[in-house]
Amino acid sequence: MLKKSQCTTPLLQPSEKKALQEVPVSKPQFWRIFFILGRLLLLVLNFLRDIVLQGSEEGRAAKVREFLELLGGMWIKVGQIFAMRTDLFSLEFCRELAKLQDRAMIFSPQLSMEIIEAQLGTSIDEVFDDFELEPFAAASLSQVHKARRKQAGNWVVIKVQRPYAAEYFRYDFNLLNLAFNLLGQFKALQYLRLDEMLQEIQASMEEELDYRLEASNMLRLKQTLTDHGIYVPDVYLEFNTDRVLVMEFIDGVFVSDFNSVLRDDPKRVKHWLAENNIDPCKVAQELLQSAFRQLYEDLLFHGDLHSGNIILLRNSKLALIDFGSVGRLDPKFAAQYDQYFRAMAEGAFDKAAELLLLTMGQLPPIDLVKVKRRIVRVLNKQAARSMIKNLPYYEKSIGSSSAELGQIMAEFKIGVNWQYLRMRRTFDTLDQNISILNPGFDFVAEIQMYLEGKFRRMKCKQIQQPPDMMQRINDLYELLTPALTRRAFEFEGEVSLESRLAAMVLQSITLAMWLVLILCFGIYLYQYHYSIVGNLHLTSNWFTHWLDSIPPIHPYAWYLLGSVMIVIIFRTSRFASSLLEPVVPLPRD
Repeated sequence: MLKKSQCTTPLLQPSEKKALQEVPVSKPQFWRIFFILGRLLLLVLNFLRDIVLQGSEEGRAAKVREFLELLGGMWIKVGQIFAMRTDLFSLEFCRELAKLQDRAMIFSPQLSMEIIEAQLGTSIDEVFDDFELEPFAAASLSQVHKARRKQAGNWVVIKVQRPYAAEYFRYDFNLLNLAFNLLGQFKALQYLRLDEMLQEIQASMEEELDYRLEASNMLRLKQTLTDHGIYVPDVYLEFNTDRVLVMEFIDGVFVSDFNSVLRDDPKRVKHWLAENNIDPCKVAQELLQSAFRQLYEDLLFHGDLHSGNIILLRNSKLALIDFGSVGRLDPKFAAQYDQYFRAMAEGAFDKAAELLLLTMGQLPPIDLVKVKRRIVRVLNKQAARSMIKNLPYYEKSIGSSSAELGQIMAEFKIGVNWQYLRMRRTFDTLDQNISILNPGFDFVAEIQMYLEGKFRRMKCKQIQQPPDMMQRINDLYELLTPALTRRAFEFEGEVSLESRLAAMVLQSITLAMWLVLILCFGIYLYQYHYSIVGNLHLTSNWFTHWLDSIPPIHPYAWYLLGSVMIVIIFRTSRFASSLLEPVVPLPRD
């Protein structure tokens, strides 16, 4: 249990905190698909209008973020995963999606009490002396109440899952699965590995919806993070179910609150820091050093280190919460990435480029020399930036080069390793926090400090490798380099020019039919679902005049037309894909 001497004084008064909005809960209804598709259609129309008016990339990304925040639940996770894909989207787009905030919505406190009592199999009065009915935090999947345990007398946090959260996930996931399967029919999109993205979303959501897994993650990370000097709340397994989690209440200040007050009232923050003996620069250092140790030594790391999950304690100490998303690294991948990390620290960028490619997915037929040259150029530029003292931290960190590397991977259609993406997301969120705590952070010095500390820890634990281990690693590197080259120069069967041209025509027809289908769906919504299209009926312009001129068509006729078009699209798309299949695959070594 956290000592009282480590608890901080308040930075925000209860009256200054944003009031939480209560919304009713209900089961997902069949018409939810029309709500989602309707909102998606409006998003597409806004996108097209914004492109015509030459709007900014940040503005379009903000519309996508707002769309995902409106849907909540699983769609927040979708946005977070999209934010990791700098190989698919622009840096501005990914940075905007990284700002995704789960809407703070609460459900009826009485309903929350009913869920707790049903899950614990007893009344709340039997377990807690004092139960605060009003939740003090919430998200689209859960809300949390503060209570005091009987006998022990300590304050705890009770995390309660929102009713029907699992049902909404299953419903929305089926829609997403259908959409990804449709996109997967296009051969040109297969390198995106949408099936793996779908698996990542499913695994992440299933883990977050089972609080028994979160409790297990807390126990495991408490063992490792204690050595880092970072506090993890105690979890009370006797009260833990798949929908209720009871943990120790941490009396500290969230980095998110620290940031908001720092922006509005720097003098108050300066006084609070002195009162609690907190040095933000030291906190930033402890946070980054712990992240390095989690990733490269423990192979187990907190997967969502945003500012709402980090708590500041007295004397520059830290506590972490929300362990619903915990990453695990494969030892083989971790060993390869550790060598990449060392090569970066030593300035051996040519070796680092090859090691980075080894951590990626299956390599397509590419000019390996050209790819390596591009990667080395990016790494050199990042190293040069890191030496500039007055440059902001986010321009010097690992995350600063991640977007450029991602664009190179996309250009050469190199499959991305999901372990690598999860690590990169960790560093991206760290960049945001460290930029708040210490904008002038020296990233190069921190890498050197970490490597020195790692060597000391290995020596103290008497697990230092034999003297010839580095030679063995170099031998392994020499062994893997030819294998990497062979992987990069595998040949595929040839496809005739005529087949490629025919496939291009069919793919263009398929795309046009998709646009027609979306337009038909929009006309259907305009004619029969006023609530979804909003104020469009009240608008007077050439577009609405054209819509009004279309005679009403019976809904069943719309359903039949849509079904026929989808079947035709599928068949056309498959035929186009078959034309691109190699006729005679050449033998491989």
